Amino acid sequence: MLGMQQRAAVAEGRAEEIERRVADLREEVARTRRDAEALAADNGKLADQLRQAQVQVQVQVQVQVQVQVEALRSELAGVKAHAESQAEAHQEQRKTAAQEAARMVERFTGAQAERDQAQRDAAAAREEAAGLRGQLEAFKEQHTQLMAAFRDSEKADKAVARTKKD
Repeated sequence: MLGMQQRAAVAEGRAEEIERRVADLREEVARTRRDAEALAADNGKLADQLRQAQVQVQVQVQVQVQVQVEALRSELAGVKAHAESQAEAHQEQRKTAAQEAARMVERFTGAQAERDQAQRDAAAAREEAAGLRGQLEAFKEQHTQLMAAFRDSEKADKAVARTKKD
């Protein structure tokens, strides 16, 4: 029985401890609820402030975008004007290049004609040189024959002269 009484006393102590803990937890839950309600109220205020800030940012962004759009339009107008002047300059350069190309074609055609004439002249000179080489060869052969005939006639003359001396 003594053991039961001890057990009951221990159980009673535990029950009291649990009741204290429950009371502490209830107090903590109540405090947490108050904090949550305060945070919810702050959250509502912050949400309102955020919406107001978003509206202000949107207005500022729209203003900045409009300013940038105007600046870009102005820059675009300048770029278009520059592009047009460049296109005109390019057109002039193309005309000049076409005129120069036409002059170069004329010069090239003239140079081809000169080259063709020079080739014809060179062919005629080669033919003439070949003919002259042939004549030179014939003269050499004739000269060789004449020299041989002259030597033979000198030998014959010497032989006749020796025979007359004897």
